[in-house]
Amino acid sequence: MRKERVRHGYISISLLGLGAAMSLDAAALPGKQGVLGWSDTKFWSNSSKLEDKALEAFEESELDGLVLDGPQRAVLRRGRGVPLVAIRGSSLRDNAFIDMDERGVLVTSRIEDDETLAARVFSAAKESSEPQKLLPAYRPEDPSEIPEGHTIKLYRFVLSDQIPEVASRSGTWSTTLLLFDRRSNPVVTRVAAKSSRKKRAAHAAQPSLLDTASCRARPDSPALAGAPSIVLAGPDSVEKAPGKAWSLRGSFLLPTLARDVAALARSADGKPASVAALPVTIILTGDSDASPIVVPLHVPIAGPLEGTKDQPLALGHFVVDLLPLVGDQLSPQKYAVWAVSRQQISEPLVVELSER
Repeated sequence: MRKERVRHGYISISLLGLGAAMSLDAAALPGKQGVLGWSDTKFWSNSSKLEDKALEAFEESELDGLVLDGPQRAVLRRGRGVPLVAIRGSSLRDNAFIDMDERGVLVTSRIEDDETLAARVFSAAKESSEPQKLLPAYRPEDPSEIPEGHTIKLYRFVLSDQIPEVASRSGTWSTTLLLFDRRSNPVVTRVAAKSSRKKRAAHAAQPSLLDTASCRARPDSPALAGAPSIVLAGPDSVEKAPGKAWSLRGSFLLPTLARDVAALARSADGKPASVAALPVTIILTGDSDASPIVVPLHVPIAGPLEGTKDQPLALGHFVVDLLPLVGDQLSPQKYAVWAVSRQQISEPLVVELSER
């Protein structure tokens, strides 16, 4: 479901907002859960007035990006899933050429373990039932044919419909909306599932434990800013052909759980070769076919851990060749490449993939 408001040039629609507390401007765009000011129960409401007020609050914001909101707690019962609401602000041109129906992707991680899952926001691209206000009825080849202007859209998703594993795994799920190389803020929801069965997606790939030799700092390892984060580096173009490689490099500083800490292997002298292994999932989504490609990894940490006793942090690095891992799933197009570990998500790399 989607709603839209459009402003062209200097002509704007004057609407009542949610009040001064919800007044937004371009320099203070929201980045956290709860920006809509809704109670948990309101996310299950189908009230058009509630949605209209949410759009009105953003009408003058010049928002250029994605805002995601959702309940802090969801108790799943018959007919109830995990509802999410997204606000997208964009130019009319971006709205026409970077379409949410075609390219939106939801990524969610269960914070208590190492599982990250992804799916399109809609199972298949849908035709909007709304009229295209002041836009051509087709997508022109030349972006200059689209008039200047700005649009704000509201979308509703049901996370547990798109990613059913959420409905069968009680836990804390951190969800982010991707739109090719843009992302929303994360939304964290404590889900009380319909059953306590531990169910993993039948199609989910098992994590690859990287060799410790590929998880050492290198001169070309991307630099970190010091705060918990993940950073990626790699080429901006790759050829899919025999003898070619797609070398993706990463660095991270991440909080660890007790389950992460273990001596996974021993070196030649019998000493532990690693003190922990951190889950890092690579997500690829294309600009033509946005169906997400998910590459779960376990990255060993040589140690020692950093941070505090209450919150140890793992400093790690990795390099991986993506072509042997997912080459059969790739097609010639541009890919946005992300790295996710529980609540942390990297900035994207945009890579042009060609094929001989």
